[in-house]
Amino acid sequence: MARKNLTLIVCLLLFMLPGVAWAGPDIVIVQGIKIKPYELAFRGFDDVCHYSVSRYVLSEERDNEQLVYEIKEIRPELMLTIGTSALAFARNFPDIPVVAIMVMNATGKNVSTVRMIVSPQKQIDLLLKTLPGCKRIGLLYDPENTGWLVDEIRSAAHEKGIDLISLIVHDPRDIPIKIKELKGKIDAFWLLPDITVVNPNTIQFLFLSLMGYKIPVLSFSPKYLKLGALISVSAVPYDMGAQAGEMANRIILQQRNAVKYDAVSIYARKAMSLVNNEVLKKLSFHQVMHSTKLRMR
Repeated sequence: MARKNLTLIVCLLLFMLPGVAWAGPDIVIVQGIKIKPYELAFRGFDDVCHYSVSRYVLSEERDNEQLVYEIKEIRPELMLTIGTSALAFARNFPDIPVVAIMVMNATGKNVSTVRMIVSPQKQIDLLLKTLPGCKRIGLLYDPENTGWLVDEIRSAAHEKGIDLISLIVHDPRDIPIKIKELKGKIDAFWLLPDITVVNPNTIQFLFLSLMGYKIPVLSFSPKYLKLGALISVSAVPYDMGAQAGEMANRIILQQRNAVKYDAVSIYARKAMSLVNNEVLKKLSFHQVMHSTKLRMR
């Protein structure tokens, strides 16, 4: 403790001397809260990033206005944001390049993103490994939330020869009608991270209905396996952080070489895929019984 205090005093004295410039961190990291996925993402970033960093956790800061002032005084070359609240905070710095992680998507001339999902192509490939006979996939979505994602899913499904039945939902109260519309028309349901569709008021009904219709579910989080999803395909937080570190290295290098950089939005490259074997057994049994009935007819 005494050594830390001595170091701090020496730094302050040097800062006060004429002609001595304060060398702040190259990168400021703003994190929303301290939870395990965010910590893993930070560790991945820190292991790959070549530059000095300083981290702030918004939930532990007493005064965000003061933090805005402090960061502007530091004048970092880049800001990494971890989580949606941190990304919202970054709007205070329109002239600083931002790399955002642990968010679905972000746009802005200064904001690059590592999306918190893997590509639709990869998700479809993993689904087909479990359900090779799947030819029709259904989903519900709110265009304001995930319209951009559904456009990319539609393109990926077309390349695989899969029919996509996508129904628009503007109000969660419309979900029962929409789910009934999909009955008998799809081989699997793709659960998207869309807050209009997936929220505490709808999630139980969704899974009860889909299970009742014997429709397997592809989910974006392992937690839905407990509710009856067949397969979950999710991004790996540590590797998302590593991707962001590589992106930050590239942006800072471009800036130092006076090369213009373009903000980009990319998918997480590493997927964690889990299968609910109990649901798979039930579906297999249902398919066998169904084919037996057809033969008997």
